[in-house]
Amino acid sequence: MTQRGHNPILDPGRNYWCEAEASRVGILVDGDDYYRAFYQACQRATRYILLAGWQFDTDACLLRGKEAEGAPLPVTLLAYLDALCQKNPELRIYVLAWDFHAIFALEREWMQAWRFRWLTSERLQFQFDAHHVEGGAHHQKFVVIDGQLSFLGGLDLCDHRWDDRSTTTRTRSG
Repeated sequence: MTQRGHNPILDPGRNYWCEAEASRVGILVDGDDYYRAFYQACQRATRYILLAGWQFDTDACLLRGKEAEGAPLPVTLLAYLDALCQKNPELRIYVLAWDFHAIFALEREWMQAWRFRWLTSERLQFQFDAHHVEGGAHHQKFVVIDGQLSFLGGLDLCDHRWDDRSTTTRTRSG
């Protein structure tokens, strides 16, 4: 108990594994910033990139507008990840996605595992995660690059998660 009589939110061993220090920390507010930072950071990967998330779209645009026009590599997710593998023969990329419930099937990309497995380098590995409790979901979203850089509590890399500060909430009517 704290001095005020409340239990602390963070409890080592119960709701987090360990404490670690970071030399730099930043907050990415929207998808525009997140996708751009992800695109730039992955180009510096030398050994591995680990991605875990609720959803990935192979054709999600990581950069848009003039940034996309001048990009050094493809800007859609799958083509970009494959280009990274082609550029660096030592790089391995691992993607873990939630094996979603059938009620989400209409909003998910069809034959996604096939696209990841057959249209890319053998060093780009894709796996659906179906090991969760009944009614549960694999909802963690993170990226780890070479064990040195991470994006935690991030966004899914899919088109309908991209936004910027000018994006407004859509109403039910349109």
